[in-house]
Amino acid sequence: MDIKTAIEEEKKKQESMFSGIKERIKGKVAVLYGEPFVGKSVFALNFSKIFKNSTLLLIDRNYIDDYFKINTNLNVLKVNSPKQLEYYLGKEIEVKEDQLIIIDSITSLSPFFITESYITPRGANAFSNFVDKVMRHLATLKPTTSLVITHERLKSFESKDIVPRINMIALRHADIVMRMWVENEERKIEVVKERKMVNKIEFNFIG
Repeated sequence: MDIKTAIEEEKKKQESMFSGIKERIKGKVAVLYGEPFVGKSVFALNFSKIFKNSTLLLIDRNYIDDYFKINTNLNVLKVNSPKQLEYYLGKEIEVKEDQLIIIDSITSLSPFFITESYITPRGANAFSNFVDKVMRHLATLKPTTSLVITHERLKSFESKDIVPRINMIALRHADIVMRMWVENEERKIEVVKERKMVNKIEFNFIG
């Protein structure tokens, strides 16, 4: 197989992968988490190319100029504060056909609530309430697809479980939660939580 054919085959493989993920999360609120620099932003930008309308609410300042070449049709709104993010979501985002909203990353707004030197319960609670509010608003924008990017954290030293670095209560508004990691020099994405509709509920009364 020559180089040109190999490139075309890899392109088709990626397009098929992105289409499969799109079908899985279309019209939903999705959370993607992983360690810093694992490739979450690059994935999101490539993913945005298969939507007719895509908006990036850019909070993370680790972006480099080459990132924006991935999708030149992407609408980029730079976010400098929690209030600005709320403003954009409320005033600048209109529900459109085949639309993707990317928030990258919501974790980057935590310093507005939590200082790096000293984490107070009040600050942590304020950040959790803010994330919860954002997630609730995204749920009202359906059938728009929302992709919220966040870093990861260790849930406990005993279990070694890796979870998103946002309050688990805020995740109740997420339809699907995915984790990205690297294994054998390959990036992988795993669905770790998916909310499904319950059509039937049975009760057992005791006493």
